Amino acid sequence: MQKPSLWLIATSTIFSLIVATQNAGFARSQRPPENMPICYLRTPRQQMVDLTRLCDKNALPSKPQVTVLSAQRVGDRVIGSVRNDTGKPVRYAIVNYTIATQSSPPAEVSRFAYVTPEVLAPGQIATFEETLNELGNIRVISVEWEGQQKQAS
Repeated sequence: MQKPSLWLIATSTIFSLIVATQNAGFARSQRPPENMPICYLRTPRQQMVDLTRLCDKNALPSKPQVTVLSAQRVGDRVIGSVRNDTGKPVRYAIVNYTIATQSSPPAEVSRFAYVTPEVLAPGQIATFEETLNELGNIRVISVEWEGQQKQAS
């Protein structure tokens, strides 16, 4: 029996891709159900996993918040950054954090730092910085902003 030539394999592969593309175009022209996500994955058990947030850079988180991107101790200061993920401008954001003191007995001291600038546009990244009087590790607890209750970070 004669083996198929490379040209025959390549031609049939291209033809298959053209047919698949045309069929996919036909399927896309049909209106999807209203609750069908834009981007999804089907599991082996045919369950649908919504991946819209991963595919759409403009998708908002399910719980709009001001997100802490970084927070670290640098000498006698706490320095960090936040991003406004609320989809709306926010004012007067405050980062609440604790310092695990190295005193005896160890304790946690609550502190906060103001975010600058005062008004954050949607998606804007801003910074916070505050002088520390205690030695110890910092841990961000929450972020507050005008008109919002405390939001866990």
